[in-house]
Amino acid sequence: MEPEVMSSFFYQEIPCNKNLDLCNEFLDLIDELNNNLEQLHLPKKVPFGEIESVRNWLHITGPVGKPPKELHSRRVEGFNCSRSEISGARFWGLFKKLCGKPENFFRSSFVYNYLPQQWMRSNGANVTPGEFSALDMTALFDICDPTFIKVLEIYEVEIIIAIGKFCEKRAQKALKKYLPESKIQILYLPHPSPRAVNNTNWEEKALESLKNFNLLQYYT
Repeated sequence: MEPEVMSSFFYQEIPCNKNLDLCNEFLDLIDELNNNLEQLHLPKKVPFGEIESVRNWLHITGPVGKPPKELHSRRVEGFNCSRSEISGARFWGLFKKLCGKPENFFRSSFVYNYLPQQWMRSNGANVTPGEFSALDMTALFDICDPTFIKVLEIYEVEIIIAIGKFCEKRAQKALKKYLPESKIQILYLPHPSPRAVNNTNWEEKALESLKNFNLLQYYT
């Protein structure tokens, strides 16, 4: 029997029944999202993450399956993966410094991936949404936007910190279309990707932004 995987996002102070209900509702939404994405027939995809942070700071464990068709050049190794993902290392590394323990982060916040898949070409090269055709992008947004809105509703989100311009734009458009009367704030934080121009001091920029937004109080 495979062990059940639970994230520390479902913080212990939440009443037990509500905790499990939120967990199940969220996981059902993500299953539905991934199933709907299959109809786009876009390039190969695998789960995405930064192993060191996930295993040793977030303390998430459990089996990681493989897709039906696995690229030889980008095999899915789960928690045995030895590669580090720089964006994830920068992001979680910052909040590890600020919060100390993951519970201190998840008291007020959680991380939602608008597109919880990684797409690749047959040679293993990454494919980003910006490389899709306009038709593919429209179909993608029609699938991802409603799920994003449902997540905002079930967790009663008050502030969105959009990581990168793509997420900021999608949050703005999704709220305008599906929740036009919403009072949810959308705040922008630069993406930690090393591919971004002039991004060697991402942590400094992120700290300055959190300070300007008066959000450091939630993490320190």
